[in-house]
Amino acid sequence: MSRRRLLAGLLGLGLSRAQGLRAEEVVGALEVPWALAFLPGGGMLISERPGRIRLF
Repeated sequence: MSRRRLLAGLLGLGLSRAQGLRAEEVVGALEVPWALAFLPGGGMLISERPGRIRLF
């Protein structure tokens, strides 16, 4: 999935209505990002469709 498609999907969830929305790439080179979860310490888990889970 391209970064543009991922961003478009997030915006489609209603985030586009937020005032002062700013997009910033924090992770690159993902192969078909599938899911995202935020950790209590501020990190992120990102799963990719091929089965990898990445910690950022």
